[in-house]
Amino acid sequence: LGLLVKIENIKHEVAVCERCGTPIEPVISNQWYANVESLAKKALEALHNGDVKVIPEGQQKALEFFYENIQPWCISRQLWWGQRIPVWYSGSKKLHDWLNENEGKTVEDFEKEFNVKANGTGEIKLGEEMPDSSNPGVSWEQESDMFDTWFSSGQVPFSTLGGPDGEDYKKYYPTQMMIHARDILFWWTARMIMFGLYKTGEVPYSTVLLTGMILASDGSKMSKSKGNGIEPNDVFQKYGADALRLWYYSDALPGSNAPLREEKIKGNRNFVNKIWNASRFILMNIEDEEIEKIQGKEITETNRVMATKEHIKKVSLNIDKYQLNLGAENIREFFWHELCDKWIEEIKGEIKDQPIDSDLRIEKLSELLWLLKENLKIMHPFVPFVTEAVWQELVKLGLAEGVLMVEQI
Repeated sequence: LGLLVKIENIKHEVAVCERCGTPIEPVISNQWYANVESLAKKALEALHNGDVKVIPEGQQKALEFFYENIQPWCISRQLWWGQRIPVWYSGSKKLHDWLNENEGKTVEDFEKEFNVKANGTGEIKLGEEMPDSSNPGVSWEQESDMFDTWFSSGQVPFSTLGGPDGEDYKKYYPTQMMIHARDILFWWTARMIMFGLYKTGEVPYSTVLLTGMILASDGSKMSKSKGNGIEPNDVFQKYGADALRLWYYSDALPGSNAPLREEKIKGNRNFVNKIWNASRFILMNIEDEEIEKIQGKEITETNRVMATKEHIKKVSLNIDKYQLNLGAENIREFFWHELCDKWIEEIKGEIKDQPIDSDLRIEKLSELLWLLKENLKIMHPFVPFVTEAVWQELVKLGLAEGVLMVEQI
């Protein structure tokens, strides 16, 4: 038709799907929004009052910024699965018709119009006439949109406990801690705090610990589409679960990113083997006839014992402050270089040429066993499998009881 003037290539940024790379074309559509400004205000007050603490501190600042700049929340999704929005239509009118006719109306306006009192987020019914239970057979059509998944997930802390009237709720709400990765802080934690305060008047938990995010070795996000994911079971088979766990505590600081470092996991495997071998060495040096005397022997407050007690206090403080990377480093350094490199060798020299069952030998072996057991206890949260395995070897010999639990620290 001769209407085309020219064709020109223009460079511009195009949003694409993170999974498949398909260009995303914005489409204007009608959606359901929730004004959560008042909920965000209460959540912000809870953070300022110290009712909720986010670790690390920098992420708490980010959450405060989110609440301070809260936008209306789009709670509708066009999906085939999920929780359908509990809105029903009768007759020919749909949401967009009703929106056009009622633009600018408030909740108070509808309360006056229908002579009802809005007292919460109950079921909403909308149509050309009010629903009438005495007039069965009237056709109602449910809204096809689904709730945003975080709308329901945000209610998990109290809804899974039966709500404010549930027995489990009365027993377990609020909880002490929520642990999850940094990437869903705004999606989940922010919603749970808002909903918890709205529905129950209390925050759902007092502490939020954001774990580190494990990345691929090149620092990129692991994903199925990229094929750069690591199957944990493969790592377990190669290096053991304790080695991977200890690496995670060492490198994945709260709220940070941690590229997977196989060489470090391998080094942790060597440390786990050291725990097993050193423990077996100590037990091999205790003769059967010495076990009974060692069981009831009181430990002398030697420099080694006092140093171990200080070490336990130090690591316990690391755990209390969620400084798990420092705790992991401390248990590794202390066990390997203090207990193994120095004290085992010292005690070997002190009991050299001592006859079996002699007083000095019993005294030193009792001290060495105490040092081992206390180290096993404080290391247990970091490397639970090998420490439990060694502990059960002690149980078999009558040198320990029960199972090794964190509560024993």
